[in-house]
Amino acid sequence: MDRNGLYYVSDGTKRLCEEYMIPSQKTVAAAWHWIAETIRIDQNIQRTHPNRMSIGSFEKKFNRISNRNKGRK
Repeated sequence: MDRNGLYYVSDGTKRLCEEYMIPSQKTVAAAWHWIAETIRIDQNIQRTHPNRMSIGSFEKKFNRISNRNKGRK
């Protein structure tokens, strides 16, 4: 809880709400909800970001999806 009576999530060394630019919340449940949603979205973006993929992994993913779609014509 901060000095204004609002709640935030911390990893013990820093406030995660500051890292992800989430305002402090009125309840503990709301603070956990917003940090969980934000981290889930961040992980999805990091996993699928084009700069993260090499040509080899892109070709494997493309071939896998292409093989999956061959039977749907």
